[in-house]
Amino acid sequence: MQYVVAEQAKQEAVDQRNQAQVTQSLFLADLSRQQRETDSGTAILLALEALPDTASGVTRPYVPEAELQLDHACVLYASDWFSRAIRLL
Repeated sequence: MQYVVAEQAKQEAVDQRNQAQVTQSLFLADLSRQQRETDSGTAILLALEALPDTASGVTRPYVPEAELQLDHACVLYASDWFSRAIRLL
């Protein structure tokens, strides 16, 4: 009986942690969106922070909005870089 109660409490804690991480990822994705026009490099870093990274041991729920913001920031970063390179020619 105690085992069942402990397992239920453990699952509830995991669910609460996952929900907190989803909320944090959505917040970081929104910050990334806000930074995109003024500092696309920072926008990339914010979006990356919101995504899971199993290679480095960062396990968190996947939030598609974070990947979308990462994609937008990377496109803008590349565009900015290309524009600067053209001006140097």
